[in-house]
Amino acid sequence: MAGAGVLVIGACATAGSTLAAWTDDEAAQASFSSGVFVTTGQVNNGAVQTTSAQDPKQLSFDTTVTALLPGSYGYSSFTVGTTSASVGGKIVSVTPSGAPSDTPFTQGIRVIPATPTCSQTTFDASSTVVVPDGSSLAQGATASQAIGAAGGSPVRYCFKVGLPSSAPNSAQGKSATVTWTFSAQAGS
Repeated sequence: MAGAGVLVIGACATAGSTLAAWTDDEAAQASFSSGVFVTTGQVNNGAVQTTSAQDPKQLSFDTTVTALLPGSYGYSSFTVGTTSASVGGKIVSVTPSGAPSDTPFTQGIRVIPATPTCSQTTFDASSTVVVPDGSSLAQGATASQAIGAAGGSPVRYCFKVGLPSSAPNSAQGKSATVTWTFSAQAGS
């Protein structure tokens, strides 16, 4: 019988008593906000502005491109960067629009250093081809040029447009207006 009494006493002591335990908590907090990604465009080291396909910057070529003869080409630069409040990203594509399908004109787009100016010399010296020289005005390209945050590390493109020396007589009096859209995305 003594064994049974011990069991009852042990059960009462556990059920009727409070065990002391010390506790402590740790907490973490963070605030979140989204960044902004805003690109800018600049023609031939001119004013830096945000642009769109509806309100593009007008390229300014080193020679007149309004009365081209076979074998004549003009060169102009367009720089894509970010605003001072923007995160960095990359150019992912170049898409031309507006060129008639029968246009005799050709294009080439390459990446050049920030200086000197875009010319035949800097175009020919560049090994970073975005759109191959001699391509139709309708040819776009995928791209992968990084642009830095806060206006850092913009990418300067050198355009070559013209009329190839093999242009037939039917190329006389033709014209085209092309808008190149540089699509970019935030991040790397």
